[in-house]
Amino acid sequence: WSTPPHFANADEQANLNDIIASSLNGAPTFAAGVEFYEARFKKDKGSQEAAKRMQDGRWTRKQQQGDVAPARQRLVSVKPDHSLDKVVHLCKMDSWGAVSAAPLRVPGNASAPAASLLLAPEWLFSHFPYGIFFPAYRVCHAASWGWAGLSPLEQRLCMPGFRVPTVMVHMAGLRNGQWGRRGVMRAFGVWHEEADKVAPETWVSPRTKRLLVAGPDMLRAGLASMSDFDAFAARLLLLGLLLGRRVVMPPLPKDARWAERAIEPRHLRAIEVGCGPDKQRVWLPMPHFKEPWCSGVDFLYEIDYRAVAPSIPPSDVSHIAAASLRVAPESAAGALITMSDGATPPASRVLVLNAAGGGGGGGSPLGWLPIDDWKRNEWKGPFARRVRPALEAAGLENLRIVRDCMHSLATSRD
Repeated sequence: WSTPPHFANADEQANLNDIIASSLNGAPTFAAGVEFYEARFKKDKGSQEAAKRMQDGRWTRKQQQGDVAPARQRLVSVKPDHSLDKVVHLCKMDSWGAVSAAPLRVPGNASAPAASLLLAPEWLFSHFPYGIFFPAYRVCHAASWGWAGLSPLEQRLCMPGFRVPTVMVHMAGLRNGQWGRRGVMRAFGVWHEEADKVAPETWVSPRTKRLLVAGPDMLRAGLASMSDFDAFAARLLLLGLLLGRRVVMPPLPKDARWAERAIEPRHLRAIEVGCGPDKQRVWLPMPHFKEPWCSGVDFLYEIDYRAVAPSIPPSDVSHIAAASLRVAPESAAGALITMSDGATPPASRVLVLNAAGGGGGGGSPLGWLPIDDWKRNEWKGPFARRVRPALEAAGLENLRIVRDCMHSLATSRD
């Protein structure tokens, strides 16, 4: 009853689970790695036999615990060597505890040499963002570390004394594909931008040093939910592409309850980064298990802009009211986005949008920029039909990513 693509049969991790359980029990088992997961995930794919198995509670319990539970009982505990405490750089030192080892034998071959396997403890190898990672991550961010006296790098990475929540993380638990994982690593400040050069054809970027910054007063009103912020982010990203600028995405409001909920591990639409004066909650794009969506549209985080802002001469920075921009009339030739008087927006390296004079329509920041055309994930609406040729004329490629990004944010219900 196993049906293509037979994912568990080819999953080395799942097979390793069975190998370890078989070696601990001294008898072959195929429960944890293959049978149970084939039935569990294929029960709605037309396999009547798999569906029948999953309805049998006794079979389910046997597959989950029948062979695994006895194997776990054979694990032995190994206490840590506390003489090494000074070199164990964990924020949450009480996670530095006993670990499990597995005494292994070959099933059906009593004369084979014995072996043992040390099972990686969570402080060494944790599922991200689950397990002990988030409790330890909170400890790393605590104010009690005295951030003012620590280096800028420690503050950016939230690594007091270069301590970490865990030594390694397994990001497969983050179900939003490689682009989402890149986004999280960028937010944490551990992504090397040189890596983006490996596949420049798979993402959308104006590839410029010219920046579009949302001023600190832009988000003081008009946001009551994550979907409101998503709509703002959609407009800001689109505006950046139309102006040929790299967007600097502002942090989420500090005290909003909806922003706090966005950090929950099961959801993860935001993450806290930076410690000390630069501590903030940053936005994570809507995730997808395979497609890049907005993670494939280039932008900077405000925390990283702060690091370079002191090196930018004031003469290279222009401030304008967000409401002073507009969509040019359809009859007008030239740029799609102009000043309200028809003039070209300032060409300085950094363009800062302020809310002075009103941030946009309907109380929403940048609400004058329409995004409803993308609710159908097409370029067929009146404004979308004007945007596509404008982006193509600017030399941007992979516009399917832009379309998917706008759709994901325009239809957000978070």
